[in-house]
Amino acid sequence: MLFPAPDAAERLDASAYPTCPGPIDPQEGDEFRAHGLYLDPGSGAVHTLYVVHHGFRESVEVFEVDGGGRPPALRWVGGAGAPEGTTLTAGGAGPGGGFAATAPRMEGQITTGVLEWHAESGWTLVPGSEDVRPNGVEVSADGEWLYVAGWQDERFIRLSRGRTPVEMDAVQIGFRPDNLRMAPDGRIYAAGHTDFQTPSEAFNVAWIDPETLEFERIFHHPVIEGFAASTTAVPVGGDIWLGTNRGEMIGYFPAP
Repeated sequence: MLFPAPDAAERLDASAYPTCPGPIDPQEGDEFRAHGLYLDPGSGAVHTLYVVHHGFRESVEVFEVDGGGRPPALRWVGGAGAPEGTTLTAGGAGPGGGFAATAPRMEGQITTGVLEWHAESGWTLVPGSEDVRPNGVEVSADGEWLYVAGWQDERFIRLSRGRTPVEMDAVQIGFRPDNLRMAPDGRIYAAGHTDFQTPSEAFNVAWIDPETLEFERIFHHPVIEGFAASTTAVPVGGDIWLGTNRGEMIGYFPAP
């Protein structure tokens, strides 16, 4: 296990994360929960990993990943605590060192949305994301669009950043999308489930063209022992790898 571990490396980058109070409390123990993960590729072997963290504090924690060794080395470098009363689910790297995070629960008149964090301004609500009931999130390569998994309403949502008026489009994809992952060809893969909280919880995968909103469901499978309710679909070589929150396995199937 790379983290948490007794010898875990830590080095706070105070200029990048000025409000971070310090490393994760080592006394968390079993209270430590890593939820959404997002790897932002670097130019060489060193990458940035964003982790939605539940524990003694609700936060996005940031790690430096050195993939040049075996096993890879992980170093904690900072993070940002969530606004009071907010629960986070998934994160994604944004331009200028900032990041986005989905919030399925917030205190106040607006109860769900997508948040952005930047060192200069802290957390802000993304205009147009109010009460979209989100789960996963991706950010376009140019930083001009957010792609949001509208879990509750079975939608894929495209939401502009920094535009007035806000531009938002959505398409129904026929299942509750959990996480979104950008593929090298520019398509976005959504994994999710139907029959939520029932013994079947069939798992589904679809690709979506973020420009046209054309989509195709490429995989549908009933629950199998030890694996249900797919949460992530990642293209790896000629396969699609699947994660789940209803088991301890990684699934895969040949990419169509």
